[in-house]
Amino acid sequence: MRSGLVAASIAIVAASGCSLLTGAAPAWVTDRVPLESCGTEETERGLVDRTNPVRVCLLDAFRAGRGAEMISTTTTMEGDPITSIVRVHPDGLVEVFIDNTRDRFGSGAWERLECTALVSVPDANDPPNLVHPDELVFVQDSCEQVPAP
Repeated sequence: MRSGLVAASIAIVAASGCSLLTGAAPAWVTDRVPLESCGTEETERGLVDRTNPVRVCLLDAFRAGRGAEMISTTTTMEGDPITSIVRVHPDGLVEVFIDNTRDRFGSGAWERLECTALVSVPDANDPPNLVHPDELVFVQDSCEQVPAP
């Protein structure tokens, strides 16, 4: 009887544990205001195609003053997934929600950034020692971590 209870407990934890281990998204992510979707991308260590339509869509929306978002999942050097939701608002605000819950060497938490702009990589005015590959299409500019709403 006791082994049956233990087995049942393990099964319940296993069934519900996935959301616990991957860090269920907080309400400020799941209840966010809907924006046009530019789609999703999955990359290995941030490497993307120069003509990535998801990134081109988001940069175009930012330049046109339209709201849009994309979801990007990349892997760390150790192979851990990090998912980011990059959102551009009609007023020019760029929000980035980052899911670090599956990164063994990261914060282990969701983080929220606010940025002043998306900048096409050829136009990025970064320090000379920081070079972005053209394939990224854009980078976020002047980002600061902000408390969750």
